[in-house]
Amino acid sequence: LITSCIGCLLLTYSRYLSASVSRESAIFQMGLTCNTFTVLMFASPLSTMALVIRTQSTKSMSFPTSLASTAMGISWFLYGILIGDYFVQIPNFLGMVLGIIQLVLFTWYGLKKQPTLLPA
Repeated sequence: LITSCIGCLLLTYSRYLSASVSRESAIFQMGLTCNTFTVLMFASPLSTMALVIRTQSTKSMSFPTSLASTAMGISWFLYGILIGDYFVQIPNFLGMVLGIIQLVLFTWYGLKKQPTLLPA
């Protein structure tokens, strides 16, 4: 997956370097590519959220990761508003909403700690 992401970014960047694409078009294409990967990253916990709802337990979710993802989505969304850039605002708004949903699940179903392994 990481290799695919890097490959897509390099392909988009190489189109930017070619003379057949204008600078504005290249920036737009790179923005769409990066936004696609950002939304995919934020949407990755959706299957886990479905499991949490089905089992009514948050054992399968990481609270620190959910909290950090939400904070990142909020901060980048606010930054996007400040600079007036929809490429920053839209995917991070979606990330903020998905992160808040994850935190609501922790509120509803409680914070279940993962079992820790004790040294033998």
